[in-house]
Amino acid sequence: MLKAPLKISAIISSAVFFSLFTTVSPLFKTAISSAQSQNDFKTHTVDNKFSIQTPQNYTIEKTPSNIPIWTLWSSKNRNNINNVIKTEVSFFPQRFNDVVPPTNQRTIEGPTTVSITKRGNLTIDNKPAVRLWVAGEGTDFHFGNEIHSYIRDSNNTTVVIVSYYGNNPNAVDTIQRIHWSFRSL
Repeated sequence: MLKAPLKISAIISSAVFFSLFTTVSPLFKTAISSAQSQNDFKTHTVDNKFSIQTPQNYTIEKTPSNIPIWTLWSSKNRNNINNVIKTEVSFFPQRFNDVVPPTNQRTIEGPTTVSITKRGNLTIDNKPAVRLWVAGEGTDFHFGNEIHSYIRDSNNTTVVIVSYYGNNPNAVDTIQRIHWSFRSL
């Protein structure tokens, strides 16, 4: 009597396993292809100052000013701003705690006020860092969203990386990968 339920159980288990395998296996292929596509990043080394990784198609420009800014562009064609990511890297000659907005701060003042929607403490280049997600048209009026990473570079220098992006849901993963890749030289 016991053998019939065991056979039925074995048949059901096999059917469930087979359906799970055929459903999940394409997901594994997707995960593998995504991991492989990350090899499409290249390293930019700037003035023996820092290195950062971006997708292959990115270009980099230096803006002369009191505080030099290196701008990384995802595309030379900037007509459709929703498909463009702009990332700026700068070294502020100020202490980390003086540059990073306090934890209770919910907005950042500038040409317009933007809202801090998320905040996280992390480590970049083995150094303390803070990342802010910001909404609103802040320092660059063409984009509606920003991600800021503040990195303690030395006692008197803070690296600030700001990426601007439009309504592109895929931008966040790329931006975070760029920010994580920063290394002081």
